[in-house]
Amino acid sequence: METPSTIEDDLETVLREGEHGFFMRVLVEQCGPMMQALILRHSRGFLQQAALEDIYSKALFEIYKAVLKPGFDCTRPLRLVNTIIERRTIDACRRATRQKFSTNSDELLGFLAERQSQTGVISSWLAFSQEEQDRLMMVVSQAIANKLTPKQKTIAQALVDNLPAFASDGWKSLIQPIYDATGDRYPAATIRSHWRTARERIYEELAKNGFDLTAEE
Repeated sequence: METPSTIEDDLETVLREGEHGFFMRVLVEQCGPMMQALILRHSRGFLQQAALEDIYSKALFEIYKAVLKPGFDCTRPLRLVNTIIERRTIDACRRATRQKFSTNSDELLGFLAERQSQTGVISSWLAFSQEEQDRLMMVVSQAIANKLTPKQKTIAQALVDNLPAFASDGWKSLIQPIYDATGDRYPAATIRSHWRTARERIYEELAKNGFDLTAEE
């Protein structure tokens, strides 16, 4: 059984011989599962399977373009592979975060700040730079992906994905989306209870990153 170091040696040899197409074949056959696992790890559970597969395909294309460039350094090619995968996955997470929250950020912040004045939180939000807004929403998405129990994560993600329906119909609007995702039909009161606990954990992560929504206004 080949180790990662011997696989990389093989890849380096193939590149030095100018066999770029064969390099890509060996890379996919020998390192494909490792690359997909790396994408999954960098996505931190935030991206759907279709997005993960899209990153994998685009990363392979970018790797191929890189190794074709004149003067490409063939030494330790897996460094290039890992770098491209990490950057493309992080970029995809940022795009997904902006798309998901861009039209409903005020509503989401209102639900996060349910126990205090919504107006003050949103006033602070509007005063943030675009970079700060993006960072806050990335913290929220990562908290949902990494800091919640599976049930809390499902409920929080259902809320984020269905903000317009939730804003008009309340907790009952999340019953069907949660059922579609898990096969479990929770009553509205159960959903609300789990959301309250999930929200506290999201508060904690925001505070750690400089966004204290629990502060008195």
